Amino acid sequence: METILEVKQLQKSYGSSFKLGPVDFKIAPSETIGLLGENGAGKSTFFQLITGSLDADSGEIVLLSNLLTPDTFMLKRSLGYLPQDLQLPKWATAVELLSYAAKLYQIESPDQKIRNAIDHWDCSNFKNRPLAACSHGMQKRAALALATLHTPKLLILDEPFSGLDLYHIRALEHKIEERSKKGLATIVCTHIAPYAAKLCNRVNILKAGQMSSLANWEEKQYIDRISQIEQYFFPKNTS
Repeated sequence: METILEVKQLQKSYGSSFKLGPVDFKIAPSETIGLLGENGAGKSTFFQLITGSLDADSGEIVLLSNLLTPDTFMLKRSLGYLPQDLQLPKWATAVELLSYAAKLYQIESPDQKIRNAIDHWDCSNFKNRPLAACSHGMQKRAALALATLHTPKLLILDEPFSGLDLYHIRALEHKIEERSKKGLATIVCTHIAPYAAKLCNRVNILKAGQMSSLANWEEKQYIDRISQIEQYFFPKNTS
């Protein structure tokens, strides 16, 4: 099966305090995979590794059939990443941020792409305002515009629904569904079971640095998927 991303025996340790892996993971075109786990389970570490912002101790990351290394800058242009901690330059405006990103990604017809992103994420009312003067929700929408501007082959979303109102949650759902129809892949990390149940083709769980998949996910209906997630985290006492 064709893959967008394949992770092989990936490991990362922080002394004796935490170890991620070994992790094996695949995502194919059109797939939306959910990643769930408790705080400190290793989700952010996993994302930093597969985006190339953190070096692994061992293992391989293969993106679009090419090995991801610190030198594969052009390959990283196939990724889009919304981290949980936005860390946007607060002195910049949304338009300035997107214009700079368009140059880095060498986007053709950048003005139109920037307008489309601003319209989709409803940034028009604050597009020329420094992000320091914007609410958290506005900054989140600017960050989503930044992560999706170049239509990445793989989009990684870490807690994307946090800070969004209902209107913009629906815009995000539409974007994820649209990407799947176009053959693009998305990883969604969320603590909110109904969003994972609604949007994801598969769900993986990270627990104490180990990754596993929820069984028979695609065969289940929406309510059953929510129950499966809840039962994983809150197993019934069978004694």
